[in-house]
Amino acid sequence: MGNRDIGRAGEDIAELYLTRLGYTILGRNIRLGRGEIDILAKAGSTLIVVEVKTRLTSAFGRPEDQVTRGKLARLCRLAAAAGLRHQAQFTRIDFVGVTARGAVGSRLVDVTVTHIPDISS
Repeated sequence: MGNRDIGRAGEDIAELYLTRLGYTILGRNIRLGRGEIDILAKAGSTLIVVEVKTRLTSAFGRPEDQVTRGKLARLCRLAAAAGLRHQAQFTRIDFVGVTARGAVGSRLVDVTVTHIPDISS
């Protein structure tokens, strides 16, 4: 399983997790200008840009540690652009970290999901 496959499997898990929370998924891997939104969702009247990070090991830190100030600034610009495009009154940025102990075929095993709503606040 390559890095791209691991990322896609993590996004699948994040999408299922968010759907179970009641989010409506509007799209995945949406290109806006120079950036990409991993998952675009809606909860009530709020448009949500979701950043997903997937790791098979904690050797490089927790997934949420990968969201730097620069990455957060880019996500804020993407959220503003998505809000304009979808005429959303409210937007926010959520983070979903997916950590797995390994992979079997195209599936991640022993998965832990970390969800941080409104990571920009």
